[in-house]
Amino acid sequence: MPAEIAQTLVNAVLLIGVTLIAGTIGLKRFEAMDRRFESMERSIDGLRMELKHDIALVDSHVGEVRTDLAQTRSDLTYVALAVGVRRAEGTT
Repeated sequence: MPAEIAQTLVNAVLLIGVTLIAGTIGLKRFEAMDRRFESMERSIDGLRMELKHDIALVDSHVGEVRTDLAQTRSDLTYVALAVGVRRAEGTT
């Protein structure tokens, strides 16, 4: 009977030891993966900020193009009206 108790205690100690080792290894792997994910999140956040900045630049350039187009349209209207007035007066 004492041999069975000793064997049970040895088995329990071995089981606890293996469990602790496996748990420690698993925890370290989990922490390494967590660090990698955090690094990837920071990279994605940086890319997101760059993209927002680039979109803002494109937006401002589009606004400038629209302004230039409106000015060109206005200039062409002025020229067309001036040509029309001259033709109406009979001058070319």
